[in-house]
Amino acid sequence: MSSSAQPDKEVPRPKGSPRPVDYDKRLKEVLAEVKAADRAGEPQSFDLSTILHPEMLAEMKLLGQKAPPKSKKSMQEVVYPFPSIILTSAPRGDGNGEQDFEKGDFKSTTIFWEDDPGHFNTLAITAADPAKGITRGDIEREIQAFKGGRMCDQFAGYGDEHNDLLRAERDLCGRYRLVYGDRPE
Repeated sequence: MSSSAQPDKEVPRPKGSPRPVDYDKRLKEVLAEVKAADRAGEPQSFDLSTILHPEMLAEMKLLGQKAPPKSKKSMQEVVYPFPSIILTSAPRGDGNGEQDFEKGDFKSTTIFWEDDPGHFNTLAITAADPAKGITRGDIEREIQAFKGGRMCDQFAGYGDEHNDLLRAERDLCGRYRLVYGDRPE
């Protein structure tokens, strides 16, 4: 039998390595789910200020600084009592409305920093335990892994200054906009 006739073998992954995530596929699935849902009791907003960009965490470690403490309890706290949610980094009033929740990666047609259009992302997150809902830990794991943590902070429009992730605010059923600004001291 020639080597070309042998079936493809799965490449072994190191133990504990996550499988690659098809973010676009998950976004389409969750978008269909939340559009059809009636989720009474959704929170208007929830705090995400403890989520830091992975590069910031690495820099703090190099400088001998400790990251803000996070307790196991706070990471297990249910911040959204439903099995899935969509988060977008596009600000409210960008002119795209619902369309902000339909693509994982897009440029704004209305927001510009100098000559550069604003670049935004949308991420669907599913709960590790759907019966409980989305925890702060679920969001942190996903948002830090997605595109190198791009949604953990936002370009402020000048120099290399960035605004920190503060919270998520409800826009539509199952769809929230991330709010960025200066982290409270």
